[in-house]
Amino acid sequence: MTFNIRGFTTPVDGRHGWSHRARASVATVLDQAPDVLGVQELQRPALATYRDELPGYGLVLGPAAGPRWRPEHNAILYARDRLEVLGSGGFWLSATPEVPSASWDSRNVRALNWVRFGVRGTDTTFRHVNVHLDHWSDRARVESVALLLHRLAGSAEPTVVTGDFNCPPGSAAHRTLLAQGYADTCVQDEDTFHGFGRLDAAVARRFHRGRLRLDWILASGDWDVGGSWIVRGTGASDHDPVVADLGLSGERRLQCSRGDAGGRR
Repeated sequence: MTFNIRGFTTPVDGRHGWSHRARASVATVLDQAPDVLGVQELQRPALATYRDELPGYGLVLGPAAGPRWRPEHNAILYARDRLEVLGSGGFWLSATPEVPSASWDSRNVRALNWVRFGVRGTDTTFRHVNVHLDHWSDRARVESVALLLHRLAGSAEPTVVTGDFNCPPGSAAHRTLLAQGYADTCVQDEDTFHGFGRLDAAVARRFHRGRLRLDWILASGDWDVGGSWIVRGTGASDHDPVVADLGLSGERRLQCSRGDAGGRR
């Protein structure tokens, strides 16, 4: 599952402030029950909520992005009963990736977080990568994807990339990832960003040259994609989360099971 949770409040948010959405955000995660979840814009208020209300999930914060006075994380949450962390790391999406920095006309400091997981009770491992690309600069998005591919190359381990890419399918960043063997698991060409209904849709679509499906789950390696869906009507964020049902050959499925009282299978 990928979910830009807008885990903070600004003066313009009004009734959409985090305190009004926190319960819906937690309920969305519990209802979908993903084995792994990449969140974007996790700031201090949301971090406190998630740690208190989601005890069944471990959390790897990754590098801090955004402004220093209001840092945010592209955190990766995982089901403790299903998965164990074998390694983790991250870097900044810039020309100097080892230090907090912004490049390529990016409006914000951006970062990548990754975790290597083992599936408990099996020999199966996989890698989860979570990103939030810049909302302003086309060049920053393209260069960030190139850096992602360069830094994560050399491993044949199955990989899932989640994130808010701030550009639609068909964009240069999307085409580059697909050309390097990543499959887009979502078949619905529908918006995932709605801005709490405050967007001028015509202007937004013209700016992004197409639909606002900005939130993707991409898979590389030996994955079986059983389906995907966009979770609508939660009121939890200005983005709708996206979920994919993924399986690795010969192993139990890693998935979010909708409507299953047993949660994860």
